[in-house]
Amino acid sequence: MTWAQQVMWRAATLSRTQHLFLNLRRVLAVPRRAPANLSSVVQAIGTLVGRHGGLRTWVCRTADGTSRQETAAAGQVPVLVVAGTGDGAAAAAELTRRLGDVAFDHGREWPVRFAVVRVDGVVRQLVLVFSHSTVDAYAVEWCCETRG
Repeated sequence: MTWAQQVMWRAATLSRTQHLFLNLRRVLAVPRRAPANLSSVVQAIGTLVGRHGGLRTWVCRTADGTSRQETAAAGQVPVLVVAGTGDGAAAAAELTRRLGDVAFDHGREWPVRFAVVRVDGVVRQLVLVFSHSTVDAYAVEWCCETRG
């Protein structure tokens, strides 16, 4: 682990509530002009995770108590699918709280959580919760900015 990750890791393990500050939460409204069926959104999530090894990285403790990273070559990331109403924003806000208020189990889950809100069968909102063990706020903003 890098020195910054080690510092963050120590801070997270010293207090059981640090995850409230270290879980980086984002909600993206899916533009109406975008292909917003569940299949295309799940495919885009798979492409994102496939391109960025940090999103497939576990933090493991070794026998001597030190921490190390292990990046999975492949695997599956769960995507929670929830029905919403209107523009889906209320359901997305609830999902953000629900997924972001739980500490990551860095030895068992990848450091990102995804949820989508569908309204009338169309994806309207995408919820992402990143562990700060993998990305910083700048990376989250870069990842989530709208691209033409």
